[in-house]
Amino acid sequence: MATNTMTTAADLRMTSILSQEINLLLRDTANLRNTGYIQYLGSINNMGTDTLKIRLAGMMGRDSFESRTEVQAASDVTLTDAAVSVTLSRYSLRYDYSDLLALTSYGSSPFEIDPFNLAASIGESYNTLFAELTAAAAASAANTTATTGTTMSVSTFFEAIYDLEQADSFLGAPGPFYACMHPKSLTELQASLRSEQNNIISQMVATEDMIKAKGLGYVGKLFGVDVYRSSHIASDGTDYDNWMADAGALGYADGVPTIVGAPETMDMDKVVVELERSASTATTSVIGHCYAAISILNQNRLVGMLAVD
Repeated sequence: MATNTMTTAADLRMTSILSQEINLLLRDTANLRNTGYIQYLGSINNMGTDTLKIRLAGMMGRDSFESRTEVQAASDVTLTDAAVSVTLSRYSLRYDYSDLLALTSYGSSPFEIDPFNLAASIGESYNTLFAELTAAAAASAANTTATTGTTMSVSTFFEAIYDLEQADSFLGAPGPFYACMHPKSLTELQASLRSEQNNIISQMVATEDMIKAKGLGYVGKLFGVDVYRSSHIASDGTDYDNWMADAGALGYADGVPTIVGAPETMDMDKVVVELERSASTATTSVIGHCYAAISILNQNRLVGMLAVD
């Protein structure tokens, strides 16, 4: 007697069926943009240039008084000054999809393929771009701790604090300090912490309220330094360019395009998304554009913490 099974009734059954739910793959959109640690330099919109020149002045207490006798003439002191130019670049992200892909969507997930969901996705990707640009800028730190090819340790972390406190001929970066580390380097630091014999050394682990206040990617405080985790830390193939700094080290500028002539545009914070239609191929393009730049403003406020890749 024959038994009817999934195999014998293959034309009546499907090998699998789509769930109406769509779960996201892992992503890292945490960045330092809204933490207060990255200085906003302004927008180039209607400024007549794509470059902002940031002026640095040695004022408000940098120079001290000189002792003089009763009628001795005061000597002139040259005011220390410098400038940093920040030039913006264009960035874009484009998704094309066919009519058939759109009309065969299944369910009402916010992650199904349609122009609005893709536009929202492009807007979130600005956070990823910001993290990448921040890490790339910090990788140019003139001062670094540790030597190439070594694991991250408590000693390296302490040395970074010392370097900032002794910066600019012992004037010292004013703080408060923050550190941004690759997940691998962070786990190495945690392992180093566990091996410490001194029981006063411990990490204040981030709570939910602290993450809400400090931003995504915040993992806690160590030796008074706010520690952030980012998978976008730059690497030269040998070392991760982790860093420690204060709020005056890095700055960013941006520009938001004004698009004329597109059939439809959507503003997504610092990104403008437009739609483009190709009738001959029955495809729709969803394209986001933004303009941004992040630069080191003061090398004395930044120190790299090399750790093996």
